[in-house]
Amino acid sequence: VLSRPIICICNDQYTPSLRNLRQHATVLPVPPTITGRLATRLLEICRNEQMGASTSILMALCEKADNDIRTCLNTLQFIHCKHKDLSLPSIQSIAIGHKDSQKSILLFWKEVFKLPSSKKLAFTHGDTETLNGSLQSTQDQATERVDIQSNRFLSILSLANSVGEYEKVLQGLYENYLDIKLRDPNMEIISEIQDWILFHESALTMTMTSQEYILMAYLPFLSVAFHFLFAISSGHHVQYPHSQFEAFQTHQKNQQIISSLVSDISPSVRRNSSSISTINFIPLFMNVITPTLRPVNTQLYTKWEKQVLSNLVHTMISYNLTYRQERSPDGQYTYVLDPDLEELCHFTSQPQKRQLPYATKQMLAREIELEKVKVESKLDEEQNMTNQTSGAKKSTSKDSLQYFEEPKRLRVCLCIV
Repeated sequence: VLSRPIICICNDQYTPSLRNLRQHATVLPVPPTITGRLATRLLEICRNEQMGASTSILMALCEKADNDIRTCLNTLQFIHCKHKDLSLPSIQSIAIGHKDSQKSILLFWKEVFKLPSSKKLAFTHGDTETLNGSLQSTQDQATERVDIQSNRFLSILSLANSVGEYEKVLQGLYENYLDIKLRDPNMEIISEIQDWILFHESALTMTMTSQEYILMAYLPFLSVAFHFLFAISSGHHVQYPHSQFEAFQTHQKNQQIISSLVSDISPSVRRNSSSISTINFIPLFMNVITPTLRPVNTQLYTKWEKQVLSNLVHTMISYNLTYRQERSPDGQYTYVLDPDLEELCHFTSQPQKRQLPYATKQMLAREIELEKVKVESKLDEEQNMTNQTSGAKKSTSKDSLQYFEEPKRLRVCLCIV
């Protein structure tokens, strides 16, 4: 029996291929390494290997490799075999310093809503003058600002192309951008991003319906628009999108309730109703089946209250409605309408509608069951009467046929003699 633990390392624990393994494993999230701590450790390694390097150059390497330890070590080994000494131009010109793993979609959303640091842009794109802190003229600063904007543009565009899954990317961006605090009193940014979303949906629809796959090259630009309009320096706590899935589940549940209601109602009511008319009358119908009844014994009801109770019972039977007892998570018993029509007409933003007391619901459930038993017994009696009548008719016809057949047999016998 294997007693030692099996340690598995992954970059994204929410990968679909790890779904079954995650249920049986103990997940230990490891935070990313701090740039300064990693640069200090790399400096110690360079001194042991007799390789000239400084802390600023090693920090540039860490920023370029996204603090990936294995990538930094491989890059140092490659440069040491080629140049012996480590310099900033060698870090900026080498191509293997980039982390060779694909970013998860959750990290991509974080990159979209966060402004990159100026140091990372300098280390990645070779802005040595910014790193050295030299003074520049106004024209040079404007050129540098344009370079930074273009670097941000290309960085987000390349990440969007590598991630793919444009529909899921749009879901995450759409669900998280409204939580970002921006100074936009005239809602100009919101209006602009809505135009970008409309453009993205139009291009995606045209691609899927007309097979114009050349339009897929324009889909990643939506992420760039979100980055330039909503990116903040402190970043944003990104949540995985779940609103669409919850809305889909709610829609499926409501459709099942409506289908159950329409299929189980009596034929006399069903012939004058449809799914659309059922949806329209349910809010008003809830007021009909919640009259004002006293939670007392039915023997104490007045004549008018007994008539209201009788009409209510017959109405609920016609629509195959009843109250079912359920136990709540806190251990209390409640009566719930079955099928639960309250789910169709109650919204969280609206106040709770008037509910019948527990005793009234219990009394209604009992009266409905008694009325159903009476109807079934009446139908059984009618069926028995029908069977008895049909049996008597069959016996009478059989006797008459036998009476007319006997002379024929006699005549046949006489002819034979």
